[in-house]
Amino acid sequence: MTPQDALALLLLGLQFLYANEGRDGGTEAALVLGEALGRLTDQPILTDRTMPPVDGLAPGAHPLAAAIHAAGPLIPWYHAGLDDGKIPEAVARRMLTAELVGPEGLIHDTRARIGLFWQGAGVDYPVRTHAAEETYLVLAGEGGWSLDHAAHTLHGPGAVIFHPSFAPHASRTDTRPMLAAWRWGGEIGWESYKIA
Repeated sequence: MTPQDALALLLLGLQFLYANEGRDGGTEAALVLGEALGRLTDQPILTDRTMPPVDGLAPGAHPLAAAIHAAGPLIPWYHAGLDDGKIPEAVARRMLTAELVGPEGLIHDTRARIGLFWQGAGVDYPVRTHAAEETYLVLAGEGGWSLDHAAHTLHGPGAVIFHPSFAPHASRTDTRPMLAAWRWGGEIGWESYKIA
């Protein structure tokens, strides 16, 4: 499978998963992904790219994790919150994100942000809030999630984690890293994002 084919398969798989989320924001994300597939062109191979380590992710991984790996040369991973200082550097350097569709995504769209997220093992991503509603789909590994300052609940591949607009939430990994897809709906500007 070529990286381009894997990227198309990834977008198609995410479209299916978000269409079945059961929320209006998931339905909108699925619509945006369907339209993005129609605008997908040959993406350039990224020669100077960062890739999340895949060690520890394989057991029980969702099939889309393999598509992410195969599409790797096309995916622009970066350390979110590092350049603007919104996330503490010690945390930001141990997490990676990639916006596939959105205002700054591989495929431009202003209605939603849809991407990928990798959190290394032993990382406590502190409580944060933002205006966008958010859904994570855990694809590989495992992570503990907290909503509204509740205790962390462990989730593995197949889990759907939803955060309403401005709801305080946090994620934590223990001995295994975590790979997830994410979507933002509603007010998707980064301006409201903050560590609480």
